[in-house]
Amino acid sequence: MSQGSEVNQAVWTPALSGRDRLVAVVAELGRTCVWTQSRQPADMLREIRSEITELEVEVQIETQRRAALGSQRLNQRFDHNLISELGDVLFDCLMLHGACCRAFEINPAVPWDAAAAKVEYRTPYMMWGDGVTTATTVEETQALWTAAKAIEKVTEKRGLPSPHRRQVSNAGECTPATSNLGPPWQFNYLTAMTFVGGFALGVVVCHFRGGTGLRT
Repeated sequence: MSQGSEVNQAVWTPALSGRDRLVAVVAELGRTCVWTQSRQPADMLREIRSEITELEVEVQIETQRRAALGSQRLNQRFDHNLISELGDVLFDCLMLHGACCRAFEINPAVPWDAAAAKVEYRTPYMMWGDGVTTATTVEETQALWTAAKAIEKVTEKRGLPSPHRRQVSNAGECTPATSNLGPPWQFNYLTAMTFVGGFALGVVVCHFRGGTGLRT
């Protein structure tokens, strides 16, 4: 069963804990709570923005507290406020997922599969399932991510969906790519050169900007 299906079908029991407990809470709210069912995507986006702002404050406080403690921080517990605010963000994200699926008639599994397919495609250095990576530096991972995005742009300019989008059907199931472009990393000469150029550009951009994030 996909994670998207679990969110809708999970059943709450007192024995649940962690992720499974929150998923079941949101699922039962979505099935029976009229307030939850009335929430629109715009409502939940406002909630998430508010909760992220509150979480940012707590992250800053905890970061400063740990810096002040120095080597003693290993013996200190997290401030409950940080845990609470992080939990609020997780809850609101699941609520947003449900609100969007209801409002726009989206199969609940599709967004989960789409997110996974995109990350899998843009991280060719990951040997999924083996716990192994071929990238040894942050700069290398950023450059490969940027190169994969460059291939997507070329594909979309040719009027075709991005490689990872072709793997997610409207039914919420992953399907093999059917385009004449072939598998994601076996494109034609133009695309291959774009990948090489994108990799080089990614290295340069990451070096001069000093960034550490992977942009989606």
